[in-house]
Amino acid sequence: CPGYTCLDNNHYPRLKFTKEECNKIINLAKSFYPAPAAVGSDSSAKLNAGVRSADTYVLENDDENRWVFDKIAKAVSVANGLHFGYDIAGITHGIQLIHYKSDADVKGHYDWHIDMGHGEASTRKISFTAQLSEENSYEGCNLELNNNGTQVVATREQGSIHLFPSYMLHRVTPITKGERYALVIWIHGSNTFR
Repeated sequence: CPGYTCLDNNHYPRLKFTKEECNKIINLAKSFYPAPAAVGSDSSAKLNAGVRSADTYVLENDDENRWVFDKIAKAVSVANGLHFGYDIAGITHGIQLIHYKSDADVKGHYDWHIDMGHGEASTRKISFTAQLSEENSYEGCNLELNNNGTQVVATREQGSIHLFPSYMLHRVTPITKGERYALVIWIHGSNTFR
């Protein structure tokens, strides 16, 4: 089974986001109103700060944001060809920009979970996360994955991209200082993990 893979300074650095691109995306968020992060998908999604505490913003695939979608599509195409080998349909919805804050009533985090579920989440194949914040601008808030039985802590390198099967258990540990921004999207396909 393919597991976690990362695009960073050591692995396909031309595919990761640059510092300037990361800051541009973070600044986009500042022009939107946040929504509290829910748990679940579709109409069954519910707020539960004990499981997930963060603000979310949606970046739609419009003229202003198309460069972000194009960059994601290129990274996913390379990672899928080299690592996953899944039949994928591509990006079918907006991107979630997630903001974890240490000064929130419940410190930003997301407990152990998988990204597959019912409804539209049933066709998720590849989970994609991009690290937008500078690694020393916050404490805690690590992306951790159960990579086929081995716990992995993802790199905090700014601009790095993390990809893994959507059935893989993962979490974001509580943030204890500062704030962290991450970009999240799921790549869908109609034939489950083929």
